[in-house]
Amino acid sequence: MHLDHSLFYSLDHYEYGEAYYGSCQSVYYRLGIEPLENVHWTPPEKREPHTLRAYVWDGPYSFHDTEEEKRFRDFSYSAEGLEEAITWIEEQCENANRSDFESERFFLPVVGFIRFAWPRAGLGAWRAWRADNLRPRR
Repeated sequence: MHLDHSLFYSLDHYEYGEAYYGSCQSVYYRLGIEPLENVHWTPPEKREPHTLRAYVWDGPYSFHDTEEEKRFRDFSYSAEGLEEAITWIEEQCENANRSDFESERFFLPVVGFIRFAWPRAGLGAWRAWRADNLRPRR
């Protein structure tokens, strides 16, 4: 799995205290500075040292709803550090997605799609399918 490096923001974006969130299949990731605070308007000589931190976790829950399963690594706050962070995220996605095929987690997104996304595509179609397939059998 190759992530498009152009989708990630430049280093200037992270100075505003914002993180970049994304996913590749069943793996979610977050990239931001640590500590996550707005330092853009602070003069460089008055800034506290910060690093670029990449988090990776298994879905389907958000960053704030996932506690124990997060993995992270710190990188230098530079263009090279940004490239290293994206490469590390790619490696984590590849490793996790390989193990998905060996576990039941591979099938959970399919069930989630059928249960949540398909009904929103057309409520009338969902009601007709439900009436035909989910009514009690006599």
